[in-house]
Amino acid sequence: MKKIFAILTMLVTLLVASVSWAAAPSLQDNARVMTPQERQAVTALLKKVEADNGIRCVVVTEKAIQGTPADFANSLVNNVYTDGKNGTILFLQVTGNRKWHVSTDLKMKEAVVGQDGLEYMSKEFLPLLKKGDNVGAYKAFATKAGELAAYYKANGKGWEPDYTVPGAIIALILSAGIGLIYMAYLRGTMSNVADQVAADAYINKESFNLTYQNDMYMGSRTTVVEKASKSDDDNGSSGSGSSSNGGGGGGY
Repeated sequence: MKKIFAILTMLVTLLVASVSWAAAPSLQDNARVMTPQERQAVTALLKKVEADNGIRCVVVTEKAIQGTPADFANSLVNNVYTDGKNGTILFLQVTGNRKWHVSTDLKMKEAVVGQDGLEYMSKEFLPLLKKGDNVGAYKAFATKAGELAAYYKANGKGWEPDYTVPGAIIALILSAGIGLIYMAYLRGTMSNVADQVAADAYINKESFNLTYQNDMYMGSRTTVVEKASKSDDDNGSSGSGSSSNGGGGGGY
């Protein structure tokens, strides 16, 4: 009896999981910006990225939403797309106000490292989005998300840009500096008038005699102006403020 109950429990669990998966497809084109053929192509790529990396890679389009794109996208990641073994990443496009947002859960937040990870993806899909190439933008997002997930899987850490300066650039800077110093030296030897620290050093003291000196100060006034604090509401591409979600977004 216990064995039968365990089998029934397992079947119910699998059934619920399958229903949950069917209720949350990787592509939800609620704004209807794609043709059926385009939806099929984007869905195929999303599923390939998911299968290759064990993640949920999702694209959602909406004409209008309640609240901010960040809150809406984070809610989908935290409450709907929770079955990604290695994490979830979601791209939201709101066509009514031309906004976009990328949201990740905690696992994919490790793969998409801060603003660098966001820009790694957005520099590919954002120009396409601005041109109206929605399908190209979705495919670029999926491809870059897959690359970041694969990098994390292979290296155990998220991708970050290499800010080290190449040797050739260092050599060029040094050469330019040496050249400027030598040019300054040549200019200095071309004139018979040497640079002085103070202006009165150029005066022949025997030809000028100062008989009276008086400095008059009419008064002074100090004005203190409070420096405005920097606002956190940045309308460009910015990071998400949620502690459990990564990503960011902006306008197009």
